[in-house]
Amino acid sequence: MRCRFALVPALLAAACNQVFGLDPATLRDAGAAIDADPTCATDPGGLPDEDGDTVRDACDPCPQLDERGDGANDADSDGVPDGCDPRPGVPDQQRAFYGFADVERPGEFTYRIDDLSTGQADWSANDGDLRISGLAPDSDALAELQVGRATVTVDTIYRLEIDPSPKQVIGVWASIDPDSVDRERPRGMDLVVATLGAVAVDPTVVLNDWPTALVQTAPADPVIFSIGARVRLLFTCEQVPAPRCVGSVRDLITGQKYEVDTANQGLVPTLRAGAIGLRAFAVPAAFEYLAVYVDP
Repeated sequence: MRCRFALVPALLAAACNQVFGLDPATLRDAGAAIDADPTCATDPGGLPDEDGDTVRDACDPCPQLDERGDGANDADSDGVPDGCDPRPGVPDQQRAFYGFADVERPGEFTYRIDDLSTGQADWSANDGDLRISGLAPDSDALAELQVGRATVTVDTIYRLEIDPSPKQVIGVWASIDPDSVDRERPRGMDLVVATLGAVAVDPTVVLNDWPTALVQTAPADPVIFSIGARVRLLFTCEQVPAPRCVGSVRDLITGQKYEVDTANQGLVPTLRAGAIGLRAFAVPAAFEYLAVYVDP
């Protein structure tokens, strides 16, 4: 397969080994804001400010959600305010945050588009979003971020600005196997909103160990896969006390929430110390941010 890729505009052209994720990335720890930016103690305001709470992202312990008021509490004392803590009661820390308001450390991402179609597609960071556009009906796109941990939480919001037809797949990936032969559709845990094509067009929330037979599904309202949809995806895979993955999908417009949990059916996911990713299959979409949490 030839090396075909599209990158955020400020990212320089790269050799194939970098595009396919063989060069490990180094993440900046976003846990303690004061460590991330020494000016936070004296001048925490400014832009980019993803949640609009007057504290810029580099200084905000909860950059994706306004944690003022009750959300500023930290009941489990893990340094992540309750307003954005993905696992209340469990000690974890924010490992990285990307608000896409500017080109934030773009070299840490690899962007891949499969080569199954003749369609063109591009990843681009603009207007505070990471966008994938121009995907052909049989094209899959993955933005991958190296994490190197088996226990990880991925938090993002997707927005659909056009009505995709045919509707296919959009979601997040965790525990991506760095040794997968197929680097556009690698092995790993997948939480997606998906349709099965012309026969089954209503969306379903799917949690699976791609591409194995470990699959859990929950029917969802078609509104979460329609123009104007704004949906939060929260996906946790953990090793302790046992291998388990839990995913939630919340429609931020209607308030509807859908959940899937491997423990409910006694399924044991295969977790790997690899990477996480944002995925779109044939769906032009905008991701508003990417937050990554790990155990301390």
